[in-house]
Amino acid sequence: MELRDLRYFCLTAEIEHVTKAADKLGIAQPFLTKVIGQIEEEIGTPLFDKVGRQIKLNRYGEAFYLQAKKVLACMDNLFAEMDYMLDRPGRNITLLSNTEAYTSGLIVDFINSGFNYSLSVFYAPQNGIIDALKTGEADFALTCPPINEGSFNGIKTEVAFYDIGWILLPPKHPLLKKKVIRFTDLAGEKLVTSPKGSAIRWKVEPLYEKYGMGNQM
Repeated sequence: MELRDLRYFCLTAEIEHVTKAADKLGIAQPFLTKVIGQIEEEIGTPLFDKVGRQIKLNRYGEAFYLQAKKVLACMDNLFAEMDYMLDRPGRNITLLSNTEAYTSGLIVDFINSGFNYSLSVFYAPQNGIIDALKTGEADFALTCPPINEGSFNGIKTEVAFYDIGWILLPPKHPLLKKKVIRFTDLAGEKLVTSPKGSAIRWKVEPLYEKYGMGNQM
């Protein structure tokens, strides 16, 4: 089997639908079915089970998928290393983000790091980010809330940043005299915060609701 076949297989496993995977790959569905069939014939066992209109990896398929991803990752690293040694421009990394407040700093750090890669950054909602990671249209994502990696094959989540909350108060506000401000101290105050769906709002919304402050925003 070829590396192309492994990539086709992995994408199909992640989308869990042959026709949709073929559309993403820009190939005919019968051809993709043939490729998967050839892989299964070479391995000697079916790798997918049919579940309604979808397909899911069986236990043999899951084992094959994990090893196939390792092979593809090793080959990507190999080509990147050879490009570096031959002083060829490195490949482009595509990053999707739904946390605009943090992305600019990340880009600056990346540029200053001296990596032999170019970086393309696009903003997208989290559902779009998940789809792009599953289909290979994006290499990495910066997202809040974090993606539950247990729900999606091939997605690994790591903590990239922590945040500290701040309260901005107008001059001479009574709360400025306090050394410690608790959520209960904010009861009745009109609050201006980040819009719903943003990373920061996702983190603080449960606290607003816990202290009955949802109607103050």
